[in-house]
Amino acid sequence: MNHPLTVLIVDDEVPIREELKAFSWEESHAVCVGDAKNGEEALRLCRFYAPDVVVTDISMPVMDGLQLFRALREELPETKVIVLTCHSDFQYAQQALQLGAVDYILKVTMTDRHLQQALEKARIAIEKEQSHREQTQYRFQYGQARQLRRWLSKGPQERGPMTVEMAETGLCLRYPLELTMLHTIGHEQDLLFTDMEILGYTNHALKADPQSAAVLPYGPGKCLILREQDTRGNRNWATSPDRSPAPNPGDTNESKAWTVRCELPDLATPSDVPNADPSDELQWASLLVSGAYNSISAKFPFLRHELRLFAAISDTVNDDVQLVQALKWLEQGKMICFYEPQQRVFTVAEAGGIEGQQMDTAAKDLESAMRRAMKNPQSLVRFIRSDLPAWAAANRPDPDKLKELVHVWRKEWFPHGTEAELHAVQQRIRLADSLAALVEELADEVGSMQDHKVRHEVAQAKQLIADKLAEDITLSQIAGYVGLRDHYFSRLFRQETGESFNEYVMRLRMDKALLLLATTSLKVYEIAEQVGIPNYRYFYVLFRKWTGSTPTDYKKG
Repeated sequence: MNHPLTVLIVDDEVPIREELKAFSWEESHAVCVGDAKNGEEALRLCRFYAPDVVVTDISMPVMDGLQLFRALREELPETKVIVLTCHSDFQYAQQALQLGAVDYILKVTMTDRHLQQALEKARIAIEKEQSHREQTQYRFQYGQARQLRRWLSKGPQERGPMTVEMAETGLCLRYPLELTMLHTIGHEQDLLFTDMEILGYTNHALKADPQSAAVLPYGPGKCLILREQDTRGNRNWATSPDRSPAPNPGDTNESKAWTVRCELPDLATPSDVPNADPSDELQWASLLVSGAYNSISAKFPFLRHELRLFAAISDTVNDDVQLVQALKWLEQGKMICFYEPQQRVFTVAEAGGIEGQQMDTAAKDLESAMRRAMKNPQSLVRFIRSDLPAWAAANRPDPDKLKELVHVWRKEWFPHGTEAELHAVQQRIRLADSLAALVEELADEVGSMQDHKVRHEVAQAKQLIADKLAEDITLSQIAGYVGLRDHYFSRLFRQETGESFNEYVMRLRMDKALLLLATTSLKVYEIAEQVGIPNYRYFYVLFRKWTGSTPTDYKKG
């Protein structure tokens, strides 16, 4: 568990309470939320704070420790109990252990280490139960999500009432409903970690009651929240320190309580916390997004790729027909965020864009403008930075469709690209999470189009030279193979390699000759033939000029 253990102290002896309050709680990743002098006062405080742990004496007036324990088992079964006892009432401590106390501490020998060990036992028990509850809840939620998708996949005439079909999974909701979908945009591998964390965080944030709200894992990067409209003002928000009054446990000064709520740590960044109105849907969703992002950042600092979280909110849903339409709109949230990347909460009024035949028609006009711009890289860059984003922002096509379109265009811009290059670029285009990012990716690549083409042509030429090194190689021959004029190819080759064509070919021939002389038993004339210089005497002169020694001396040395 990430948050500190919240602990309530219960003992009728003031010195014991003071000694426990002076304990170094922070060292045990815990916080003392209050103290009480008997079980009755403690129960009132527990109803308010729902502490993780109660450290309680057994023999107390009004309500003793065992009575308090039994009451907690009924009302707050998740709260763990550590029993304080003395030798005279050890039999009661045994009863407490049988009821489920995590540990007991003898008052007369109590040390900080004893309390630390007891708190650690409580933490382990809480984490174990919490994990079991979460896994059970997740299984129910995934089953409910599958049932909802099956219901949606049916035709309008085949669907039964949603409320009836979902009730079979334990989800009992009534119209009108409010729908919110949390979207996460990021690398697929990262979503394997974040989806479960967001589901758990949202469960905790909403304290979802199956009779009035539901949180469903709706697919990779999607978490669906359905709430009955009349629950709008009843959300379970965490309370900051000193924000709400603590109950008065009694009239004496012996019992004190502190207003510390740790149910939902890091709900939002400090700038988001100020007095959110739970009935304000946009503000509420913004806080939920912020809190989920903080939770992910704290739990998974090792994620290598950037994550973006946002929420899409539907209008009020009054029947099955509106529900189907609302879910369709909510899934378009990713599209809206692509065009408005700075926002983190969207409403369905902001959704919508061209699709189908309308998309095909509009894309043809844009494609015509693109082909006119292909005359040179400068015109194409202007098209990408101006015409493309203006068209996309006005029409808002599905981002995946837009990316497919520009990837097809890119094949025309770089017809000589290898399969590996095309795949790498396709991945970068696919991962562009906003229109601005897509435009920058394309513009940067096209801006260096000329250099890219040179690299490709020269790389092709270098491969040809290596393959034909034993043959008579000429500049005109290689230039013809790569489709460039001799003079232009000669200039580009020097720019790219730093050597003239002939210098490059000669260096490769001499390097290969040195290798063959050192590693084989071939005759010098045989080596000369293999490096493309069949004239033995000419090879001899060139080799001596290149290395400073004759081929024979080099082979001997």
